[in-house]
Order: sequence, then structure tokens, then C-alpha cells
Amino acid sequence: MSLRLLIAAGMVPVLLGGGCGPADRTQAPPAGARSAKAPSLNAPGPTGALAFARTPPDGEQGSDIWVSTDKGSRQLADSHFFSSAPAWSPDGKAIAYECGSGDSYESSICLLNTVSGESRELASSPGAEGIPSFDPSGEKIVFSQNRADGSDLYVVSTSGGSLSQLTNSRMREFSPAWSPDGRWIAFVGGDGDIYRIDSASGTRQRLTNHPGFRDRPSWSPNGRWVAYSRNTSGSEIFKVNVADPGKEIRITRLDLEARFPAWSPDGRSIAFSYGGNADIASISPSGGSMRRLTRGSDSDLYPAWRR
Repeated sequence: MSLRLLIAAGMVPVLLGGGCGPADRTQAPPAGARSAKAPSLNAPGPTGALAFARTPPDGEQGSDIWVSTDKGSRQLADSHFFSSAPAWSPDGKAIAYECGSGDSYESSICLLNTVSGESRELASSPGAEGIPSFDPSGEKIVFSQNRADGSDLYVVSTSGGSLSQLTNSRMREFSPAWSPDGRWIAFVGGDGDIYRIDSASGTRQRLTNHPGFRDRPSWSPNGRWVAYSRNTSGSEIFKVNVADPGKEIRITRLDLEARFPAWSPDGRSIAFSYGGNADIASISPSGGSMRRLTRGSDSDLYPAWRR
């Protein structure tokens, strides 16, 4: 679910409440960017760069996209008040993200050139839009668009142009994620379960069927697993094998509101946001102890690895 919808639904206190003390100020924001504190970061290591959305404790200063590597972290300059839910292009030269102004819950899909720093809108129409995901070719992006009676999935070319509607449901269908082979798109259905849909034929398959609300599916690099968060009495990270639908395997046991999983490019770890203060940590797909990646009073959400 997009951060704007979480705000609209009144779920922000769960993610933004609390605090862990002041954040380290390790790097000044780039010229032209809004004032922000740099996160204290344990370097992600050789698996690549990690992008995420950073929101101040009160949420009133909007949010920005940050990128962290083993060489440090930086805030990406962006003129939008609200920037969230980043997704890397396969070649690492662009980031698609949810963007918007501060005067409404309307948002668009924007595309940022990570080399030149230039940003442009790809999709903007009535209804909030969010949670973009690239196809393996880097030529198309899938995202969700909200309506008064629900939401559906749409596809747009990275060069812009008209939208192609992928689903047509009276319920909410959102948080899409393109599979590594480009055939499937995993998403959350209106019943709170994870589904996958064939991007060409529209054939769909239900992957989970247990109580609880799920969010933010993320494919393993080999395309065999989908990780996601599941909320019953609290939110934890689970995974399901697409060849064995219905058998959910719990990964985290933190009781700390673990959300927004993102599988690493080497398949050895899953990054996720956790806790009332929403820092980012990583954990093995098999479970075990977690490794904390960010620390601070701001909230770090929607981690996304560069592949």
C-alpha cells in the first residue's frame, strides 16, 4: 500500500510513532533539496545500492528518496513535496517512484534519471497512483491507480504515452511487482491475499488463502518465491513458493511491525521496514537474526535494491 493511502487511512501513527533518539548527521543534503537529516547507515555491502523513502517524524515535511551504498548515502534532489515507493530500473540508471504535492492525497508516477538527476512525470490522472515496478526490459512500469470504488493495475511505457489497464475489479487491487522473467505480476487483491497475473493473457492465480491483510509482494531473483508482509495482530514478513500456493512461511518473528520487504539481488537477504520508528533491517529468507541498516528519528520506508 502506498504511503499516501496509509496517511489517508489513518495508519501513519503505527509507522511514524515513537523515536529512537536523534539521527546521525553524516552527510549534508544536495543543493536544491529540502532540509533533511541523513540516516545512520550500516553499509548494505556488495549486494548493491538500496533506495528508500525517508519521512520526518511528524510527516509534515513530506518525504524524499534516499540512496545508500557501501560508500555512503545521499538524498536525491527532487522538487516534489512527496516522493515515495522507489523502484530501480534493471540497468540502475533510473528510479520510478510515487510523487505528489502537499495539498492533497493525489499522486503521480515519476521517473528519475539517476545520472542526470532529471525527473519527469510518467502517469498523472484523477486518483492517487502508486507502487511502481519495472518489467525486466526496463521499458514498462506497472502501478496501481485508485478510483472511488477501488483500484486497478495499469501499465505505462517509460517513454510515456497512454495507460494500458491490466485489471478491472470492483475491489482494490494494488502493490504490483513484476516477476524476474517478465511473465507474471504479483499484487494484493481486495480480499487481502496475494495473487499473480499473467501480464500477457490476464490469467490469474491466487497464492495465499489465510486470514490477514497482505502488502508489498517482492519476487526472489530466481522467480520461485514471493515475500510480503502479513498483518493479523501485527505485521510480519512471510514468503510463499509460487509452485506451492497456500503454504505461507513466516520469516520474521519480531513483533515490531515488519513491512515492505525487498529481496536482495543475490537472493541472500530481504530488506524491510520495521518498528514504530520505521528503520530498515535485513534478514535471511530462512529467518534468524536481523541486521539493522538504518537508525534515526525519521522513518525509512519502502526499501528497494538496485539489481
